[in-house]
Amino acid sequence: MSETTVDASFVALPLPGFMSDGIPFALRTTLALLLAYWVSFAIQLDTAASAGVCVAIVAQPSPGMAMSKAIWRAAGTILGGLVAIAIVGAFPQNRTMVLCCFTLWLGACTFVGSLLRDFRAYGAVLCGYTVGIIAVGSIDAPDAVFLATLNRVAAILIGIISVALVNTVLSAPTAFNGLLADLGKRLSEAEELGRQAVSEDARPNEILLVQAGAATLSLRTAATYATVELPQGRRRAEAAAAAISGILGMITTCAGIWNAGRHGSSSADAAMNLCKAERIAEFDCQSSIARDGLEALRDHRAPTTILVLRQHHDLLGAALNATRTMIAVGLACIFCVFAGWPGATLLLIQMAAFTALLGMQPNPFIAGTRMGVSLVPAAIAAGLVGFVLLPQASGFVPFALAVGLFTFVFALMQRHNRLSPFGPGLLLYLTLLLSPSNTESFDLSAFMNTVLIQFVAIAFMLLAFRLILPVSRERRLSRVWYEMAHDLRRTMRGGQGPVSEQAIRTLRFDRLAQAQVWLGKPTPARLAVLRRLYRFTELEVALQRAQNGFIARGETLPPADPVAFAALAQGLLASGARDASTLRAISGLHEAADLMRENHRALRHYGLVEG
Repeated sequence: MSETTVDASFVALPLPGFMSDGIPFALRTTLALLLAYWVSFAIQLDTAASAGVCVAIVAQPSPGMAMSKAIWRAAGTILGGLVAIAIVGAFPQNRTMVLCCFTLWLGACTFVGSLLRDFRAYGAVLCGYTVGIIAVGSIDAPDAVFLATLNRVAAILIGIISVALVNTVLSAPTAFNGLLADLGKRLSEAEELGRQAVSEDARPNEILLVQAGAATLSLRTAATYATVELPQGRRRAEAAAAAISGILGMITTCAGIWNAGRHGSSSADAAMNLCKAERIAEFDCQSSIARDGLEALRDHRAPTTILVLRQHHDLLGAALNATRTMIAVGLACIFCVFAGWPGATLLLIQMAAFTALLGMQPNPFIAGTRMGVSLVPAAIAAGLVGFVLLPQASGFVPFALAVGLFTFVFALMQRHNRLSPFGPGLLLYLTLLLSPSNTESFDLSAFMNTVLIQFVAIAFMLLAFRLILPVSRERRLSRVWYEMAHDLRRTMRGGQGPVSEQAIRTLRFDRLAQAQVWLGKPTPARLAVLRRLYRFTELEVALQRAQNGFIARGETLPPADPVAFAALAQGLLASGARDASTLRAISGLHEAADLMRENHRALRHYGLVEG
């Protein structure tokens, strides 16, 4: 398909064009939920409620997002079910060992999930607490663990198939079209930044460059959604990665173009003129890579250049998340054992799942508080449906009308700008508390007990975020800075060896994007910190470019020193060599020397240089 966008005729039953974005999403979510319930009731599935919960969780604005989350939810559920069977099979009569194994497994999955992105992280954590749902839920009946696993997997598959079917009929592949449009917009912005750098009107704004790079790098998330919507997903992912990498290369080169061109055109600055020409040539090269990637994505073909987007892994942060989760679950296990509460199992599972999932959020306490706020209207809605509307009627049609009404409203709220943070919690708690089955019991005391358990689980989760290794933006930012400084120090000493500049670029922007998040609300002081971080990463790229040029010439780059670098660049210029490696070395030397002179006090303050 060579068009820029996917043709709308792909949709079997298009919705009216005057509908807003929220109404179609709410309609699709409602129909998928009712379809999942209808199928579960029809085949008399014991865990029909789980199918509804699956739809509430998987429901996403675009088919690509929904299918991506569905894939990882299915994978996490199946693997977690197998692990649960193995744990219960190994310790069928030993509750302590089952709880210990569950806690350790959840911690391991939380660690892995903290290192992943997008719905991969969700799938990893889901794999952990699925063991709790099955193994801990069957702790008093180990013989039923295999049947419990089959029922849960069946419920998840019913929910996934329901969402997929409704999306196929009622929705177009919007993620792919949106990705193409966003990549084209970012490419145009990078070209404009390049034109401004060449004109030498003003120094490129570091904050603007960071924001442009972070916005471009965020499109890899959209790429994961888009690649599951249409065929040739792997090719499309490679094309998107090439386009993103090329745009990041263009953004990176802008500062180098301006830095080389600001010295004028005197004979003493002949080296800088060469540097500017080399940087412009590099900008054009990266622009070609970006355009080829964009065209390859549009034409569903492999890009000319296969590139990998690196990302920053906060190993210590992941370890802290895992440790917090294991401590919280261990304390909850002790509470449940001594409390003797009939709903202790549900309390433990809910608290474990939320602690592991929300611990990866920028501010887990606020995310947990929103879940608590969402529980109140969801409980009221579930109570109205279960004890006011349903007892007055029988059959699936009255059930669908009652449940569908609140599902539609809550899904609509999920797409509202101000209410969207509460939408997922509303849908989740509605399906959790409603918990329909073929034979409704209408037990008010059991319902109130379940609501109380959910409130207690949220309270435990919030206490865990406040008291057990609390998440701190400052500590997260300091860990990002430590990794930046470590790599910069190693590069300044010439210890990295030949490294792809593309790999450094993507890693630097990933770190800068995370630093931007951890800095929080922009203030002059915080923007100054972000600007400093940008210049340090810019210095690392320049040093690596010089080092790669020297390695290609069969030489060794000495430790970083601005005076020595300037002399080396003049020596290379006097040699008369103008091959690509020499020009790269000259460009890197001059840019690194200028950056070291401009930021000498900061480099000395952080112990990166002496004197």
